Amino acid sequence: MNPNDIIAPILSYDDINKHAEDFLWKHKRNEIFPVDIEAIAEFDLGLNIFPFPNLQVIFDIEGFISGDLNVIYVDEFIYYQRPARYRFTLAHEIGHYV
Repeated sequence: MNPNDIIAPILSYDDINKHAEDFLWKHKRNEIFPVDIEAIAEFDLGLNIFPFPNLQVIFDIEGFISGDLNVIYVDEFIYYQRPARYRFTLAHEIGHYV
């Protein structure tokens, strides 16, 4: 697929919220919070998660998804030391995947 052929739709906040709710319902793993976004990424979507040393320091980003949409890279410090930010970063990158 040619990246120039990709046309991202323009969605309202209500549309985005609906997509997020549908996604969570489809990937419902339990009734408790926080959502097990790591299990969704790895087991439901088949994504690999890779802690990337100094990603934030060097590139000023906390995470990114690979161009082939197979790996989510997360800053190593966030991966090990900031669980809430880690989950947020995974969810954010899954948003790009979806």
